[in-house]
Amino acid sequence: MRAARAWNLNWPLRLMIACFAVGYVLYGKRWVEPDQSKAVGLYTCSIAFLVLALVPKGTRLWVAVCAALAVPVLVDISIDVFQLLR
Repeated sequence: MRAARAWNLNWPLRLMIACFAVGYVLYGKRWVEPDQSKAVGLYTCSIAFLVLALVPKGTRLWVAVCAALAVPVLVDISIDVFQLLR
């Protein structure tokens, strides 16, 4: 059986991923549009990239990918719950 791959990115790649996430938000400019669903999608996508940039070295690859997918889903659910309670 093969050993699980590790998520090992050096700091320049992590910085590039974080800059891409911030640039994606700035390029989208969804905070000025009245349609809030597009803004939520933009923010959750950028959060997924930021999670990938913040995952520590040595973490298994499948854990990093699952965290990058789970965090935006949880953020999206919490935004929907917050809007229902408002």
